[in-house]
Amino acid sequence: MDSRADAVDITAVDIPAVVWLQSPAAARAARHALERLRLPTGLADDVVQEAAIRAWRQAATHDDAPEHPEAVARRAIHHAATDLYRRARRRVVETDLDDVTDPPGHQPPEMSLPGALEDGCRRATQARLARRPWVGAAVLNELTFRLHPDVPIPDGAPAPDAGTDDHRTSWAALWLAGRTECFPGDGGSDDAATRQRRSRSLAAAAAELRLAVEKAVAEGER
Repeated sequence: MDSRADAVDITAVDIPAVVWLQSPAAARAARHALERLRLPTGLADDVVQEAAIRAWRQAATHDDAPEHPEAVARRAIHHAATDLYRRARRRVVETDLDDVTDPPGHQPPEMSLPGALEDGCRRATQARLARRPWVGAAVLNELTFRLHPDVPIPDGAPAPDAGTDDHRTSWAALWLAGRTECFPGDGGSDDAATRQRRSRSLAAAAAELRLAVEKAVAEGER
């Protein structure tokens, strides 16, 4: 995450907060912070590393050791996870999903196995429908189209001029979820405001879909 301290082996520094950050409890705290922010728990190692750098820097600016090093370490974890969340949010806002192709690995391979994760994904999505119903509806629509190729995309659904089949599926799923304001009307122009609404809505649905898949995978591993 932050490479400015790469020249320093912080794990070899005898700083109580940094020592605690090398413990299993720190890894659990990082995973909890990520779950609270609805970020992938696989980023826990990155959060702990960033927190250790923060704790090391703080110790370098104070002569006295903190009375409660674990509290210092936990605060560093909180701030590291929060910064990661903010950076992720900025990427979602700044990325125009109409102008890019899906990054490698964006589509989890399990999604190509109908039934393998579908029930878990749908449970995870339905549990969150009350927050933003249209997002949940878009994800449920997309699950149907991706996992059941025999279900046709309705005639009249908007489609991008270029892109992959996944793009077309995402557009249709969003449109069927009621986000018609994200697409130009009959004969209307696809202006900048419409494109921005569409990009942000697609990004929100994609993030929710990834979260549903992660929860389904975790549920299947129990």
